[in-house]
Amino acid sequence: MPAAIRNVAREKLEQGQLSLGVGIRMTRSVEIAKAMAVAGFDWLFLDMEHGVMSLESCAQIATAALDAGIAPIARVPNGEYSIATRALDNGVLGIVVPHVDTEEEAREVVNRLKYPPVGHRSMGEPFHRADKPGIHPRRGEVGHV
Repeated sequence: MPAAIRNVAREKLEQGQLSLGVGIRMTRSVEIAKAMAVAGFDWLFLDMEHGVMSLESCAQIATAALDAGIAPIARVPNGEYSIATRALDNGVLGIVVPHVDTEEEAREVVNRLKYPPVGHRSMGEPFHRADKPGIHPRRGEVGHV
């Protein structure tokens, strides 16, 4: 059975407690995750929109943050869904998409970032879920989705 990943920040918020985070824009060092966890922060805000952080640095820091028990959240550049999904695939627990101003835009973000049946995010090759046979949402191919 795979180990569960804890999101301490979310757990605190769900219990009505304060959850503190810190924004990271300019570092490429994974040590920042442990340092901020030791400083008492619950989450890191990895800013790929306004900083110089690459997707690779974001993924490495996110992995270190998970190991340190601090939740990594990434802000991606406006409309860069491919960066957002790759960040999620590589350790980030949450995504901030800037410049979402309407309910319709928010629904589009969810549609692009969530897997079926909630959204239409690609599942890669081979696509399958043993519990849900169907048609691939983008290509119309028969398989398990």
